[in-house]
Amino acid sequence: MVGFAGLASYCAAKFAVEGLSLALRQELAPFGVGVMLVEPGSFRTGFAAVSKRHARAPLAVYDGTPAGDSRDGLTGLAGRERGDPAKAATAILRAIDAEVPPMHLILGDDALGLIRAHRARVDEEIATWKETTLGTALAEA
Repeated sequence: MVGFAGLASYCAAKFAVEGLSLALRQELAPFGVGVMLVEPGSFRTGFAAVSKRHARAPLAVYDGTPAGDSRDGLTGLAGRERGDPAKAATAILRAIDAEVPPMHLILGDDALGLIRAHRARVDEEIATWKETTLGTALAEA
């Protein structure tokens, strides 16, 4: 649900999965098939250690920019993630077994904070641009 500078391709893939899942949830519901998105924060899974790749010679032009800050933040994240993978797995199984599973299962206080802040910014932008949004209808003849 949240984009991060410096991680555009990763975020694009996640946003595509979100759109696919939202559509599939509607499409498959008549057949009793559910779809749930797990929206995790940082968990000690090794992702920040062995899964990430950096350029051998990072471009200095990005230093001090949001993309550079993301790069630097990920570099120091490994081993300091707040989430427990075993607790995440338990939460996922509990959600799957729920009478009404959530569409979005947010895991971790960091994920919850980022998503809430993002949604607040979107709500504010919608309110600011409401007149423009509603002013696009065809004029009645």
